[in-house]
Amino acid sequence: MGQFELQKSKSGISKQIHIDHSVITNDNLTDEKAINILRKCPAHIATFSRYPANWKELVSGVPAEKYETVDQFQQEIKAKKSTFTESKPKIKNKK
Repeated sequence: MGQFELQKSKSGISKQIHIDHSVITNDNLTDEKAINILRKCPAHIATFSRYPANWKELVSGVPAEKYETVDQFQQEIKAKKSTFTESKPKIKNKK
C-alpha cells in the first residue's frame, strides 16, 4: 500500500476523486496519482485520511520547511502557474 489513502464515508466506503475523466478510489490510487491530483488541486489534501508529512515537498519539489502556512504554499503554486501561462506563446486566430 502507498503513502496516501482516501477518507472513508460514514458507511465505510472509500471516497472518490473525479479528475481528468477518471474516478480515483483507494483501489486504484497510487502515490504518483495522489501527487498529480495534489499538483492540480492542493485543496484535495482534505480528501485524504493518510498522507506523508512531506506531501507539500513531494507535490511542489520545494522543501516543506519553506512554508509556514498552507496559504503561503498555495500562493506559490498559483504564482508558478501564472508564470507558466505567461510564458506560453499566444496563438492568433487565422482568418
